[in-house]
Amino acid sequence: MRGLLPLSLTLANAAAGILAIHMTLTFASLYLISSLIVLGLLFDGLDGQIARMLKVESNMGVIMDSLSDIITFCLAPSMLIYVTFYRPGAISFASPYNGLVVSSVYLLFIFSLYRLIRYAKDVINGQGSKREFSGLPAPANALFVLSLLVVLHHLFPFSTIGRVATLSLILLISPLMATRVRYPRPSSLQKAVVAGLVIIFLILPTDYKIYPAVGMLTLSVYYITYPFLNRTSYKTVEKSPLPR
Repeated sequence: MRGLLPLSLTLANAAAGILAIHMTLTFASLYLISSLIVLGLLFDGLDGQIARMLKVESNMGVIMDSLSDIITFCLAPSMLIYVTFYRPGAISFASPYNGLVVSSVYLLFIFSLYRLIRYAKDVINGQGSKREFSGLPAPANALFVLSLLVVLHHLFPFSTIGRVATLSLILLISPLMATRVRYPRPSSLQKAVVAGLVIIFLILPTDYKIYPAVGMLTLSVYYITYPFLNRTSYKTVEKSPLPR
């Protein structure tokens, strides 16, 4: 019975992702879709935390968590980028812009999918480090993509500059999920700060969502660049049997 609470949160994460996909296909507001995906991020953080507190962690829970994450942090953001940026009326690669859109969506989806499957495999096999992630986590990448999308949409609405900048950064950052670059696991304080920004983003009216979005983008950029700014991140803090 104790396992029902974390499982319910995992399923809530998946439900938020499915609803975000539905809203994307019905051309709903960018802010509404982004809110659903970051709500999934909140559920994703809570399910694992509560499972550890109740000592009900299991391989089934890991698999369910990864499947839910694939929906919310892999499929939903990829579809949002495609529907938001793709310009119909031209064959994808006949138009350099549409070629950039398709390439960005493809890399975002493939690398997020690979990262989530690899993470589940490593956890089930008892591999990896308790203090670090191997490669950029898919939820962190999704938070970066969404906050970037909201900020640039606010600064450059319907601007080609904002669109190209967003797509180019997705192309640049997404491959980090397939690397073995070591990213530190966030502390309790860091998780609380991110959760606070997400909650503020969810409750504020649309006109004011830009402010927590800037905060989430700033934290995302700092986290993504941390291993490259801090050389000690390349050193193994804890011996790990992860394959090279």
